[in-house]
Amino acid sequence: MCMDWKVLPTLGFKLPPDFPFEPYLQVNSYLDKYKFTHSEQCKSFGLGWKGIAYRFRTSVEYDMQFMNSVIKYSNSPPHEERYNQEKFLTGFFVNATSTVECFFFSTYCIASILKPEKFPMLEAKDLKFYPSDVARDFCKNFASESFSKMQAEFLKDPHYKKIKDMRDVL
Repeated sequence: MCMDWKVLPTLGFKLPPDFPFEPYLQVNSYLDKYKFTHSEQCKSFGLGWKGIAYRFRTSVEYDMQFMNSVIKYSNSPPHEERYNQEKFLTGFFVNATSTVECFFFSTYCIASILKPEKFPMLEAKDLKFYPSDVARDFCKNFASESFSKMQAEFLKDPHYKKIKDMRDVL
């Protein structure tokens, strides 16, 4: 792990310097005022929000492991190392995509506080909120908000599409 990683105070573990610390902490503190009045939504939000940090760090670690292996072994590694490269590559794409999915899940939980009739919280086994569904619901129910438009635009971004497609292929 790199020495310049910083501790995320809410979770107590280190993240790389390109993690968006300030916005992450601001959104987290915004939800504090709802923790007693909307405990179910806040609990679910917290799980997704922690997931963002966990998956982000994991994707960075897999990226570092993959790059180190490729640097050391080039494009013709022994079979065992090829296996490791595949594992690192797959782990990177799975966790990078999951970071985005955790973010959209968390925004759904926030919307559930603001418009519970339009964003109902379901049983834990039914908590399957896909980014495209969340973005669609935001655009429908928060049409004038720039955040809704940003969500929809993000899902069209070629970088995101490429990462998601690679995860699906692997």
